[in-house]
Amino acid sequence: MPNKSQNPNAKYKTFEFLNEDLAHIYAISDLVISRAGSGAIFEILALKKPMILVPLPAKASRGDQIENALAFTSHGWARVIRQDKISPENFLKEILYLLYTKAVQARMIESQEKADFSNAAKKIARAILQAI
Repeated sequence: MPNKSQNPNAKYKTFEFLNEDLAHIYAISDLVISRAGSGAIFEILALKKPMILVPLPAKASRGDQIENALAFTSHGWARVIRQDKISPENFLKEILYLLYTKAVQARMIESQEKADFSNAAKKIARAILQAI
């Protein structure tokens, strides 16, 4: 944890929109905070970045982000904060916990490295063919 004289927000930077620079931002990031849409979270997983997911609540979505977040936490690939339980204090606490607890980061990255999505297209095609 940072000592009290350090500003935990010193490295924080907001961007309105990122396009070409997104890959560079991911590369220099120590962790990623994201909603739990499948495209974004699988990109983050592929990059082996510690992540905190804040899925859209069921009343604001189809519930798929909640399912995605639960799946990612069950594999040890992410930590989750429910939007209805979030406060500035517990959000900052979760960020600092993940940033400064190297063992947790290491376990998360190790779990992410074990994720095997090789030949995914072939596996999906095979499952479809077997179903029909």
